Amino acid sequence: METVATLPGGWRPVHTIRLEIEPFAELVAHSESLTGSQVDSPDSCRVKLKSAPVTVLQSLLNQDFIHAQQGYGIEITYPKQDEAVSLSKTKGTELKLRGTWNRRTQQQDRLYAITEGGGSWWPQAELHAESDHEWTAKVWVARAGKHTARIVRANELGNALMQYYWQMARLHATWKQEIRDKFGDQTYELKGGLYHPIPMTDLPRGLDEEAWVSFTVQ
Repeated sequence: METVATLPGGWRPVHTIRLEIEPFAELVAHSESLTGSQVDSPDSCRVKLKSAPVTVLQSLLNQDFIHAQQGYGIEITYPKQDEAVSLSKTKGTELKLRGTWNRRTQQQDRLYAITEGGGSWWPQAELHAESDHEWTAKVWVARAGKHTARIVRANELGNALMQYYWQMARLHATWKQEIRDKFGDQTYELKGGLYHPIPMTDLPRGLDEEAWVSFTVQ
């Protein structure tokens, strides 16, 4: 049996998976669960699966791969595509993304917002479940211009990246306060702020896009 599937990320290369099913012909030849299966002969020990139920096919495929193909049906309802958003503060604005999904996060997944502009990426908050069908996520935008917000699904690797980013932000806040206290200047700010952007051309491994929207802050 040969299966062609697109791996998580949508635009990444298409791979081919070839599964040889020969040694188990005697076990499945008389199974009513393999609807439409065809056995060449009792001696050939070869089975051809034509229309086996989904449950049987899933048992043949790697469960992690199957899970990676299942999205959450996420849609962003606010802001709308290319909507203009007012800059509420001189140092930036907090924007609450809103949207819908068809199921809540499974245990092995975390869903985050991440914003991008000019090749720089800023990890944002984790999605908050407002109900079984609605979610919100707070994002902070520090400058005017066009931005893109993405909702990403993080596996163990992606979650480690997001958590490390926030750990570094907390460390920057500690450094800033220590410098303020040492020199008696409570107006001191770290150059570049607490939340340094990550320069990337695309999402890294471990973060898979579920939905995106572009908006303009003015």
